[in-house]
Amino acid sequence: MLVVHLKARDEGYALRRSQWEVLAEIVEEIARDDDDVMVLGDFNATGPTRADPTKS
Repeated sequence: MLVVHLKARDEGYALRRSQWEVLAEIVEEIARDDDDVMVLGDFNATGPTRADPTKS
C-alpha cells in the first residue's frame, strides 16, 4: 500500500506531473513481485485552471 500527497495548485502542476511518473515507476516495480498494489491519498488530480484541454 502506498499513500501519496501530490503537489497542489496551478503552480504545482509541472511537479505533480513528474510525481505521477515517479509513482508509476514505483508501482510497476512493486507489481513485479506482488499483484496487489493499492495507491491511496490526495492526488490533486486536476490540471491547471488555465490549461488548454487539447494539450497534456
